[in-house]
Amino acid sequence: HRDLHSFPTRRSSDLTNCPIIKYSTPICTTGDDSEALGIGNGKIPDDNLSASSVLDDTCGAARGRLNIAAEGDLKAAWCALENDENQWIQVDCGKVVRLTQVATQGRGDDENQRVTSFCVLYSNNGHIFIPFRENGEIKVLQISKS
Repeated sequence: HRDLHSFPTRRSSDLTNCPIIKYSTPICTTGDDSEALGIGNGKIPDDNLSASSVLDDTCGAARGRLNIAAEGDLKAAWCALENDENQWIQVDCGKVVRLTQVATQGRGDDENQRVTSFCVLYSNNGHIFIPFRENGEIKVLQISKS
């Protein structure tokens, strides 16, 4: 087992071609596992969402919330500046939580842009991120088109 270096630099060969969703402090449970963290409903504030890059002011990390709608010029998604595996979106949960599910969706307006696979990393300090593993291997999660 090896720890990852601080982001945004990713040098681990294990994570090549794996876009990342990073969570700060999702180590252990603080309550009901079925309770949503608050990314979709706004319980987690915009300032707790960050990203490796942003295409422009219309699609920042805060636009990456589940079920967000396009409003005026604002897009219905976070849009990375680059289209490569080094892009990530990060959620600071604000407290220690147990992450049991990750929900994703494609961009909610006319664009056909979406992530097709990703890895989840977690941290208890926001600097060193550890990849989620299954059976000792870094888990790459695939996203269906539906």
